Amino acid sequence: MGFVSADDIAEVGVRALIDDKPHNTAHVITGPHSLTYGEVAQLISHVIGKTIQHISLSDEELKVGMIQAGIPANYAAMLAGLDRRIRENGSEDQVSDIVERVTGRSPISFDQFVQTHVGT
Repeated sequence: MGFVSADDIAEVGVRALIDDKPHNTAHVITGPHSLTYGEVAQLISHVIGKTIQHISLSDEELKVGMIQAGIPANYAAMLAGLDRRIRENGSEDQVSDIVERVTGRSPISFDQFVQTHVGT
């Protein structure tokens, strides 16, 4: 996945609202790199100095966990299905240059995001 910072999403949104020339498009906003869940765990581990491990759950385990966390069953099933497509088909394995094209600066990397928020 091209994990993206909420700050980047917000800035693109603000630009879409205030730019003189209308954007007239649906922006696919991503971070600068596509990462697996395992790579995300490794990056966090490196920054915080503790081992973080990603454990892949079955669709049913994921759905049950979400339901136990208070998510309605139908929505949990839909989210588990989306996660399966990400795992099995790489359906979110994409990055775009939208943040840079719209804001004029590079998007915040996941590593930068973790560095900024460690300890907060």
